[in-house]
Amino acid sequence: MKTLGRLLCSEGKTEILRVLVYQPGPVGLRQAARLAGIHPHSAEVALSALVRKGLVKHGRSPHRARYELVRTHEDAAVLEAVFLAATSGFIAAQRRTLDARARQILPFIKQAVKMIDRARESHHVA
Repeated sequence: MKTLGRLLCSEGKTEILRVLVYQPGPVGLRQAARLAGIHPHSAEVALSALVRKGLVKHGRSPHRARYELVRTHEDAAVLEAVFLAATSGFIAAQRRTLDARARQILPFIKQAVKMIDRARESHHVA
């Protein structure tokens, strides 16, 4: 098993791995790049390196390449745990900000739900 530092030696690889850990199935190159917030060329370089390491599987659909984390790879469980812990840590650190934002949005959501309910009722009555 490789050290975490050797697996995550670049920001591009780290972000691509984060994306693939959370995807339930294969994703295209451009979609992976967009979700990772990196340029498609950077995503392609990172994915190629990860495919060579055996951590990512490369396949093809009719018109595009598809990539997927090899969940049976010996390092996949560690990566999943690391990214889950990082997400949990981010949420914990941002909890006050997120809670405040949720309190700001909640009245709007309640009002929108009431409007949708009224619209459905008026549609059924007509």
